[in-house]
Amino acid sequence: MQNSEEPVTIIDANRRWKRFELSELLRYKDLFRFRVINQYKAQQRQTVLSYLWVFLDPAINILFFTIVFGGLVKVDTNETPYVVFNTASMAGWLFLKNAMNFSVLSLNAEKILLQKIYFPRIMIPIIPVVVYLPNFLIQLILSLVLIAFWGFYPGWELFYVVPQIFVMFLLSAGFGMLISSFVVQFRDLELIWRYFLQFAVYLIPVAYPIESVHEAYQGIYTLNPMVYLIEGFRVAMIGGAYELKFFIYPLVFSLVLLFVGTLIYKSREPLIVDAL
Repeated sequence: MQNSEEPVTIIDANRRWKRFELSELLRYKDLFRFRVINQYKAQQRQTVLSYLWVFLDPAINILFFTIVFGGLVKVDTNETPYVVFNTASMAGWLFLKNAMNFSVLSLNAEKILLQKIYFPRIMIPIIPVVVYLPNFLIQLILSLVLIAFWGFYPGWELFYVVPQIFVMFLLSAGFGMLISSFVVQFRDLELIWRYFLQFAVYLIPVAYPIESVHEAYQGIYTLNPMVYLIEGFRVAMIGGAYELKFFIYPLVFSLVLLFVGTLIYKSREPLIVDAL
């Protein structure tokens, strides 16, 4: 009888702090790809308007902010029309919001699969961030078309979208790693998280420019890594002086968050199925 060469996965529930094994994740790459495709299709099937929401989501948000902040509040955006100012950051904000939200709530969404089979649990908060990338690309193109309609054409600065969205990916996955395992155990956190996301847009320069924040508070305000991410994204879309702080600080913050979040996630992994 020949010995089997198939890899054997040993599930040890006694070790609380487990090391991250990249080789194990690579063995399940086909499952990862399948879950990404399946989740994307499922999201479209579960809505009446399906793919139309990809266009309606930014359109409704842009209309709301333009009427309220551009028309009623009359936020000063210098020489840039408010609709262009807001549109230039909307695709980036929607990626952050949706990727973070789906990542944080991912364990609840996958509870049936988690209770049936074993696979590396660490892939679960990452999958929703990947799933939203196609929608982001569509919304990015839509934003560029709208901006061009108003006479603003992106230059070579548009390439800065790539590092900005890369850091947004890391930040979203980091939040998912850090919070998702607590959400399944403490259900109140899900409600708190949803309320936080509703108001988070007002904590970053989507509806208003950074200059609107008083100088005395800008130091505290810019501690939020999403501030520089969104500002850098806007600069990439409509031009301007792109500064390294738009990338470096959010990158360092996101890497630390992802590292700490992964450690906490791995330490709580044995509790996940029992908490679902």
